[in-house]
Amino acid sequence: MLYFAYGSNLSIQNRIKNKINIIKVKNYKLKGYKICFRDPYGDPDLEKSSKSFVPGVLYKFNSIEELKLDKYENFPLYYKKTFIKNLNIMFYEMNIKSNYSKANPLILNYIISGYRENNIPLSSFNN
Repeated sequence: MLYFAYGSNLSIQNRIKNKINIIKVKNYKLKGYKICFRDPYGDPDLEKSSKSFVPGVLYKFNSIEELKLDKYENFPLYYKKTFIKNLNIMFYEMNIKSNYSKANPLILNYIISGYRENNIPLSSFNN
């Protein structure tokens, strides 16, 4: 199973701060979804959108790192795990699909840093 990161975990700074040690496999475009930000905190979420894709990174992880990711994502209370079994991919999405909001500035900075670190064009942010 591979973890698809599309938010703050794209940033090495954020992963170091949270002691999350996952190994990059490759950049990846998750088709059929788009990124959005939701109330109450402006955190990133994914929602289905047939004509969109979300750029991100696939990472290898072990059970210890998965527990760290779960803690960071406040699983299962705030985020849930979604599995795309035929692609062997897991990602986190919000349990409650609240109203859209402006992006949390700290999270947005991590996402932008992560795009730069992984050579993901910033123009693909809102494809």
